[in-house]
Amino acid sequence: MTAPVPVRTLLGAPPGNLAALGPGRVALAGLYFDHSAEDRPGARFAARQLRYESPPAGQAPPALVDLGDLNVFPLEPARHATVLAEQTSRILATGSRLLVVGGDHGGAPGLLDGLLAMPGAGRVGVLRLSARLDLDPGHAGARRGVNLDLADRLAGGIADIAFVGLAGQVPVEEAARAGAALRLPALKPAAAAGAALRDWATTYDRLFLSLDHDCAGPVAAVLAGLEGLTISLAHLSGHVPDLDITGAAETRRVVTRAALLADLLAGDGRWN
Repeated sequence: MTAPVPVRTLLGAPPGNLAALGPGRVALAGLYFDHSAEDRPGARFAARQLRYESPPAGQAPPALVDLGDLNVFPLEPARHATVLAEQTSRILATGSRLLVVGGDHGGAPGLLDGLLAMPGAGRVGVLRLSARLDLDPGHAGARRGVNLDLADRLAGGIADIAFVGLAGQVPVEEAARAGAALRLPALKPAAAAGAALRDWATTYDRLFLSLDHDCAGPVAAVLAGLEGLTISLAHLSGHVPDLDITGAAETRRVVTRAALLADLLAGDGRWN
């Protein structure tokens, strides 16, 4: 008799549904969506490959639960954002934290809407770790930068977004162009991230952490500097998996980043 094929889940977490969630839990979910990345599609497959490269199910910390993939409607942008928001809000309403993996950054506005919609959300801020500022206003046919879409949703606008750990990564011309038009928080290197964000622990009731895979800096050090902040929602986006040997190694590196994010969400002891 052929041996049963082991179930592959995100970070080796047991599969579950909303009934398995509650305070002290971290829900994991995939996002099969990459229609915002016109130049390099493929991020929709990231959650699948992350499951293949994760430890076998049952080896994760007990706080983690893999919910599967979120429902998406990539050809209906308005419905897509609404459905993402509804699912996010329902998950967070259980008292759990939520880590979404896969897809591109175009899913971030819908996820943020879900955090803002949950009862008692309070003041919400966004932490962005990326190699780009994504603040293009969308002139001359260019796609509008996702961080402008996020800022439109936040009470304090762009001032409620911190661009963390990006020193030396953002193209000089992009930083200069954006800085001339907008009052941006300082771009902080990893070593200064924690100190720079200490006041965020008291200013914001909940935080959304958005990490793009293109962030090439010392991500572990940056995330360590965020410990103690009330991060209710995180999204790891932008990984386009390749199926060759080097692609598998890169996917395993993303699994490590996802594990760091899950530890951050589970480890601060402050819950909804």
